[in-house]
Amino acid sequence: MSLLYSKILIVDDEVEVCEALKEFFEDQQFIIAIAHDGEDALSKVDEFKPHCILLDIKMPYLNGIEALGMIEIKDKEVEVIMVTAVSNIKIAEECMRKGAFGYVTKPVDLDHLLKEVKGALEHRKKKLGEQKQKKEELDHLKEESLKFQKLNKTLNQELYLALKFPFKLIKLSHPEFGCHSHNVAWLAKEIAEHMKLKFVWRTALGSYYHDVGKLNLPRDMWGGISDEWDGIKKKIFKSIPIWGQEIVQSHPELGMLGEIIRHQCENVDGSGYPDGISGDEIPIESRIIAVANAFDEILEMGNRRNIQQDICEGGKVLEVIKKDVNKKYDASVVQAVAEIIELLKYKSTREKKVALNELAPNMVLSRDLISQSGKLILSRNTTLNPTLINKAILLEKIDPFVSDFYVFASSETNKPS
Repeated sequence: MSLLYSKILIVDDEVEVCEALKEFFEDQQFIIAIAHDGEDALSKVDEFKPHCILLDIKMPYLNGIEALGMIEIKDKEVEVIMVTAVSNIKIAEECMRKGAFGYVTKPVDLDHLLKEVKGALEHRKKKLGEQKQKKEELDHLKEESLKFQKLNKTLNQELYLALKFPFKLIKLSHPEFGCHSHNVAWLAKEIAEHMKLKFVWRTALGSYYHDVGKLNLPRDMWGGISDEWDGIKKKIFKSIPIWGQEIVQSHPELGMLGEIIRHQCENVDGSGYPDGISGDEIPIESRIIAVANAFDEILEMGNRRNIQQDICEGGKVLEVIKKDVNKKYDASVVQAVAEIIELLKYKSTREKKVALNELAPNMVLSRDLISQSGKLILSRNTTLNPTLINKAILLEKIDPFVSDFYVFASSETNKPS
């Protein structure tokens, strides 16, 4: 900005001084306003919005030093030069501490005062320029940060899909293992989203890999600790979380899941394994996996393998889990599951059941389609087409579906997220 036509407020209780300074600075192409006391000056700061103020110290009602502090609060960008007959170093220092740019004594040397005013305006111009530059830099950083966050989210989604892909292959050779991993991951992700965790994908991915340590054991030991086992077998089984941690930590992208998997069998009262930690010492992701795992294991006892469909009737399962709240399970996680069940019950009213021969192109599945062997055939939110419908008809003949077909009601034009 040019210094020409800058606005100067002259504050002095002597009318003659004000008029003389006004005439001088108007000749220098400045825009001038006058105030005769501190209170009037404060009003003019709001109305006139000066760039520089020439402020007398000794005035009635509100002196210059008191007014200076108030001016600094009202307008941090205005520059103030104290103009006074008092030549006192201590007063000058006090004014500088309170934010004054300069200190000029009367009788005023007009050339010197003009130099001070130009210096103050140059200082203001530089300060505003720096503020503008900082704002532009900050805006640029925010813009870059948003771009990075968007890119990072995309990369995380792609990485998540890539890292969970092995479980699609595992389902082919170990359907029950794959189905359980998928069910636990689905419920854990729902819980993490409901609890508004920052890294939902980490919870879901940890759930997919939570049982990976079992791959070190014979298949007849996968079902859980049996009363018929001796102490050695039980001890070996309790090593599953540690083995799972070792397996994932060998992978550069899965290493952060190690602690989550290690502590999934800890109990909130400290009676779990392998380290006997309790409460908030247990990662929240581990506490979520513990509840999701227990929920699906209880469903499995009733031969219910489509958790997205069966969870709406999971009240009895939840009652079993609630018996161990604050012992095995975190109360806040169990409460989240209860709330999710109620929400999904409401959502289920927006879907309808159809027979296999009623499937039609453009219908959208509202639940996963799972076969008797535990394979995920079609996932929720899949839009049907003739090829997918024929696939379902053929697979039904060799590996029947354990669940009915549910699609979003025709009134729903958009897929839920």
